[in-house]
Amino acid sequence: MFCPDVLAVREVETHPREKWAVSAEGEGLDFVLEVHLKGDWQKDVETNVTRYARLGIPEHFVFDRSRLAARRSRRTSRRGARPAGGRSHSRVLQLDLTVEVERVRFFFGTAPLPEAEELVVQLERIVSDVSARAEQEAARAEALEARLAEVLSELEKLRSR
Repeated sequence: MFCPDVLAVREVETHPREKWAVSAEGEGLDFVLEVHLKGDWQKDVETNVTRYARLGIPEHFVFDRSRLAARRSRRTSRRGARPAGGRSHSRVLQLDLTVEVERVRFFFGTAPLPEAEELVVQLERIVSDVSARAEQEAARAEALEARLAEVLSELEKLRSR
């Protein structure tokens, strides 16, 4: 039993899980990202990488936070796997990884994948815009109702003459 810091398995049903058990899921891991900050460097960078290779995990990367570097582990490295700009490419995820402000950042082409905080800010902005538009439309509807009431009143006056 082991617990990688980040893992991905492609082409499986998505639902909440507390853990990934290959025996229960029937699928092995496709991608692992090991994060080393403090503690046993040899475990994170050598022992676990050897274990992942032995288990046949196609891709594993190590993010050494103390050195602010992310790299494909030696066992899965290949020439040409590092695109321009210090990025490493994940064939499994079809994304690039790079270190940005003490964290790993994922990119699709040149576009960074939004992080949770960025998504929250975007959603708040969208909700605010929608609310403002709804208020404007409600005010417009009230004005139209008032104008309709005036026109109906005038029409009633004309009929009664």
